[in-house]
Amino acid sequence: MNDPIPDVLAPAKLGPVTLRNRIVKAATYEGLSKKSLVTDELIEFHVRHAAGGVGMTTVAYCAVAPDGRTHRKQLLWTDEALPGMRELTDAVHAEGAAVAAQIGHARPVANPKGNGAPALAPGRRFHATSMSFTKAATRADLERVVQGHARAGRMAIEAGFDAVEIHLGHNYLASAFLSPKLNHRKDEYGGPLANRAWLSRDIARAVRDAVGDRIAITAKLNMDDGVPGGFWLDEAVQVARWLEADGSLDALELTAGSSLVNPMYLFKGDAPIHEFAAVMPQPIRLGVKLVGRRFLREYPYEDLYLLKDARQIHAAVTMPLILLGYVDGYGFLYFGGRSGDWIRVDSENISALLTQNVVRRHPKVVDAVAFGVPDPRSGDQVMAAIEIPEGVEFEDLGLPAFLAVEDDLGTKGAPRFVRVSHALPATGSGKLRKKEMQLEGWRTGDPVYRWAGRGAPEYALMTGAEKAALRAEFAAAGRQRFLP
Repeated sequence: MNDPIPDVLAPAKLGPVTLRNRIVKAATYEGLSKKSLVTDELIEFHVRHAAGGVGMTTVAYCAVAPDGRTHRKQLLWTDEALPGMRELTDAVHAEGAAVAAQIGHARPVANPKGNGAPALAPGRRFHATSMSFTKAATRADLERVVQGHARAGRMAIEAGFDAVEIHLGHNYLASAFLSPKLNHRKDEYGGPLANRAWLSRDIARAVRDAVGDRIAITAKLNMDDGVPGGFWLDEAVQVARWLEADGSLDALELTAGSSLVNPMYLFKGDAPIHEFAAVMPQPIRLGVKLVGRRFLREYPYEDLYLLKDARQIHAAVTMPLILLGYVDGYGFLYFGGRSGDWIRVDSENISALLTQNVVRRHPKVVDAVAFGVPDPRSGDQVMAAIEIPEGVEFEDLGLPAFLAVEDDLGTKGAPRFVRVSHALPATGSGKLRKKEMQLEGWRTGDPVYRWAGRGAPEYALMTGAEKAALRAEFAAAGRQRFLP
């Protein structure tokens, strides 16, 4: 991970496609399609992301066969769907962004009752959400699925998409075959990893053969199913190597968790039991309320929780990786596969985590966080919030002298603003409320010290008049919307 840090806002190549920046809106199913067709609402949804500046938005979920949908309303690759898909891609392109289609087959995650067809799987197993049993896929079934992906790739070109993303994660059909927990087959698709990976590799090769270099091809791959006996990182590393050696992909997107047996492993945090139950029919709704916590297990949230595994994939392959991130409720963007939250200072990317870790080294600092706040002219400035013991004052820290000798920090990484408190806002578990403090910026009621950013660090307490003058700088530059 010592490679030069790319500028996420600079143009980038993805196979034959040039993206205006490296930010890709991930594939998520919003329930905005109807009768497996594009709707005006779905077009508007993706146009909003394109107008907001993403390099590429991803349309999901686009099933390669009717029995591959998780919901009967989901998009399906049919001649009837093509005009709406073309309207969507044209609208996104008009905003200057590229657009990808996520293609895949959801079985055994699919809804057999809604689709009117049994759920395909590596073998027969009980399907809890539909109270039915899956059907063991035959070789003919698997060949049909492979060719369905190839056909979807060709239709994506016809519909004007710039890329397709092959779904090899979350225990959808191809991912279920990868899992030793779900795949107990005795034929050429079961047993050793090379056999379990055959379906994923066949699909990717078929798509490449179908589209050539006319559009980009990516794949979403699990690094970890999150269940004992499931697909794990050591196997994911090998599958990533095989996919690269096959030459099928232009990039690999890394994910985790199982929509089938452990969905919260990817999302972390509180499990939405009541919300999940509310969209289920009876009697499943009652069952979810009664025993849902056994299925929707909770995992404590931590920043960059996919980073450790992503680094191992990064070390094993040379093809580009698409790394998951998220936008919080305040609209701040976080990258889940880099070594920190990046702050744009004077056209350079600065690691908030590096600044944070350096400040935490101070022997009199109890805790600290670092984040970006807008600059009144362009980009961002670095701000730190520090907690110090009762009876200790900011002037007692000698922070300028301390920062001046921290060689790994650099002058642009030194905080321009420092919020000082004896009790920073924290959750019940003691985790500092970083996003809340970032939203407040220097408007907080706690003392804030500012350094002009020239020469050696030197901080002065901001007065009310100075904060008002700083707000006036934003107004003069027409950047009021960026005010913290």
